[in-house]
Amino acid sequence: LTKRVPEKIWSNAAVPCLIVHPGIEGDRGMSSIDWALKEHAEEWGVTILQAEDEMDAGDIWATNNFKISRHQGKVPTKS
Repeated sequence: LTKRVPEKIWSNAAVPCLIVHPGIEGDRGMSSIDWALKEHAEEWGVTILQAEDEMDAGDIWATNNFKISRHQGKVPTKS
């Protein structure tokens, strides 16, 4: 996310607001995948977490890690 989810959406206890975060569990920040690619990480992941007031800090609902494939060149990209 580049913008916060409005409080009236994430604070509705009857309907949880889930965020699909392109990063491994515990990794926070908007440019996490950029750093993983720059630092030649061998593994990355996706985490689904519940939105709350603090960005990337809600309860984790699911996470999945995977190997980063570098078969298409020396410098992987996000696309």
